[in-house]
Order: sequence, then C-alpha cells, then structure tokens
Amino acid sequence: MAGHRDHDHRRRGREGGRTRLRRFAKGAHIKSDYDGLELDTIAEDTEILPGVTLLRTPGHTWGTLSLKVDLADHGPMVFTSDSLYLKESYGPPPIAAGIVYDTVAWFESVEKIRAIEEKTGATIVFGHAADQLAELRTGPGNYYT
Repeated sequence: MAGHRDHDHRRRGREGGRTRLRRFAKGAHIKSDYDGLELDTIAEDTEILPGVTLLRTPGHTWGTLSLKVDLADHGPMVFTSDSLYLKESYGPPPIAAGIVYDTVAWFESVEKIRAIEEKTGATIVFGHAADQLAELRTGPGNYYT
C-alpha cells in the first residue's frame, strides 16, 4: 500500500532482478514506472481486511491515504501518513504544512480524522512525529493486537 505518491518520494526501479520502489529527487510520475504492476485504486474509504480500513484523506496530495486499524487490545489507531505530519498540524486549530496540493481538501481531511477520533477514541499516529514513538508500543514484545 502506498499512502501517497509524491513525485519526489518514489519511483519504480529494478535492482537485482527485483522490482521495488525507491526514492528519487527530481521528476514527475512517468506512466512506464507503473508498467507491469498490479494496482488497485479506491474512490471511497475501503475496508481491505476486517478491521483495516483505507481512508481517503486528500490534501497533501490528491490521493493521500490514511490507515485505520481496529485493535482488540487498544482500540482504533489511525496512521495518517503525510495527511498530518505532526501533532502541531492537527491543532486545533489545524495548521497546514508547507506542501499541500489542495488546502480545502486538506482541512476537510483533518476534520474527518478528528471526527473518527472523537467518535471512536482512536489514537492518531502522525506521519513525521518522531517524538510520538515514545508514546507508542515499539520493539520486541511491545506490539499491538
């Protein structure tokens, strides 16, 4: 699953006979980068497994996705990808990052995530908040189920 496809994040490359996605610094999407890959797209929030839902959260890019996972021992968690870089972006008031493709859609996505949090008590995991790791279970034996 790709949370979003910034042109500066990834492109398809071949190394050692394997296809993988890798970073690159310049350019744009090139249709041939996707040749031979089986891709599915979603037009609405989509449960891909029981308790695992892709959320459409555009704004940062037109196709940004977040992931909501319902965990038996913790409750819901929403992994925001680049929809929300940091807790400070979330607010309130929400403060958009410097790179936002569609500001109106971004604010709508923030409020969508906030509504999920308010309704379900979900933990919001921000895409670039390294300091948040201290609040999460990480490492061997510290996993969620």
